[in-house]
Amino acid sequence: MRCKNRSNDQVAVKEQKTAAIIDAFLKHGGQTEREAKDIQGIFVDTAAELNQ
Repeated sequence: MRCKNRSNDQVAVKEQKTAAIIDAFLKHGGQTEREAKDIQGIFVDTAAELNQ
């Protein structure tokens, strides 16, 4: 849901950041056997990629 006070550019940037987080999460094992066994490791790998 979009906030009335935000510009379209701000919304687009937020949506791009969300997409990057989801893509990195899935790339590092989200929704897999690894997720069931190593969720913390997935988030560590995801955060490391996003901080590059």
